Amino acid sequence: MATAKQKHAAVVATFGNIPLDSENLDWLYSRRHLPTVRDGKWRDLRYVVECDELERGVRTALDRIRTRDGARVRREVADRLADSITQEGK
Repeated sequence: MATAKQKHAAVVATFGNIPLDSENLDWLYSRRHLPTVRDGKWRDLRYVVECDELERGVRTALDRIRTRDGARVRREVADRLADSITQEGK
C-alpha cells in the first residue's frame, strides 16, 4: 500500500502540480495509468475532458434550439436525448 506521500508524488508525475486534497488524491492515484491530455495549465484524464466537451456541446445545441424554437421544443429534445442515453447504457 502506497503512503500519501508516494501517492502525491505519482499523481504530480502524471498530472502535473495540480491542487490536491485528500478526497481526490486516491481517485487520481488509482486512475494515473489512464490516458491524459493537457487541459489548460495541467493534465487531466482524457475521458473527463471528452465528457466535459460533449456536455458543453450538448448544452450549446440545446440553448440554440431554445432560442430558435422555444423552451417547449428544447425540453422535448433534452428528454429524447436523455432517453437515448439511458437506453444506450442498458
